[in-house]
Amino acid sequence: MSSVALVAMIGQTLDDLLLLERVTARSYGLNPADVHCLGLLHRSGPAQPGQLAVMLGYSSGGITTVLYRLESKGYVVREPYGGDMRKAWVVPTPKGEQVQHAVWRTLAKQMERELADYSDDNLIMIAQAIARFRTVIQNQAERLRDGQGR
Repeated sequence: MSSVALVAMIGQTLDDLLLLERVTARSYGLNPADVHCLGLLHRSGPAQPGQLAVMLGYSSGGITTVLYRLESKGYVVREPYGGDMRKAWVVPTPKGEQVQHAVWRTLAKQMERELADYSDDNLIMIAQAIARFRTVIQNQAERLRDGQGR
């Protein structure tokens, strides 16, 4: 397989993940941005709104809208930090965690079954490649955020 074909396959995988996010959002009556935020909270743990905005690439107004939708539907709560709501932590509720578990638990089990055929050395190589791809993607996002790369 050529590197060009592999890069195309990675792009297709990203498309598949975006489709899964949109379908999940639709099935729970959410916006894809809401599902993305819930996923980040599930993987990274509670975060402050400003941190979420940076991690998701949203403006402060954008994250406020996402959090309002999630909070009003009972998917997250804001817990004050030291009594100061301006420094609140956003925490998924059991209802919010249920969205992630419903989608990712099954997907993770299926992926683990697929990976079971690979040797430890191959798994290490796959993990290293994924880590490198993530760095490339994060660097490109940073360049675009800084106004470069257009």
